[in-house]
Amino acid sequence: MDSKLCDVFREAILKPNLQVDLVNVRARVISVAVNTYRFTDLASSAEPLPDRFAIKFMTPTVFRRSVFDCCPECPRYIEYTLKARRGEGIKKPCRYAAICRGMVIPLPIPALMFRNMARIWSVFSDTHLDVQGAARWAEKAIMVAGFPKGIRTVRIYEHPTTNKWIVGFMGIVRFSIREDLYREEYARAASALLKMAEITNIGVRRTAGLGVIKVYSAKIRR
Repeated sequence: MDSKLCDVFREAILKPNLQVDLVNVRARVISVAVNTYRFTDLASSAEPLPDRFAIKFMTPTVFRRSVFDCCPECPRYIEYTLKARRGEGIKKPCRYAAICRGMVIPLPIPALMFRNMARIWSVFSDTHLDVQGAARWAEKAIMVAGFPKGIRTVRIYEHPTTNKWIVGFMGIVRFSIREDLYREEYARAASALLKMAEITNIGVRRTAGLGVIKVYSAKIRR
């Protein structure tokens, strides 16, 4: 957010007697607080992930597969993603690329989770961290270990009068890292990504409040 946008935002939320409708309740804004986080601090303070950890998905969470099911290390795919970010029209990375049409998946799949976090870090941070390497490592090394009390899916509607909706999952999910694939440098980068995700949310429609998470040690009992 640049300074001009901050000024507009401040004036909008600090109007006298501003009221916000939340479902069937009308609330009045009485105070505003802002917290600032730095990517450099997240990267420098991150401890390597333990071989077991848990994530509580506190609001409905859903991930989106890439449009093309390609190898992220392929030079043609890398060139395709860079040109797509610049707005250059390219239909496919190459003729062998399989179209997935960006389908959404309401499951805690480590590969999708860490790809999502790595993309957010790469787009918004200039702090050097091998997040793409960590995402590729997580795809092979991090496994879903179980659901203590199960997960449930929830259908969220964009607006009561429309039929636009999305399904996300909620609950506590345990993860484990394969002992033979544990790499401290990638475990540290993955930990920084999860710290960021606790601030920015994760998955699809983060700015609408989906994908709120909390990371716990393996001793969680809730």
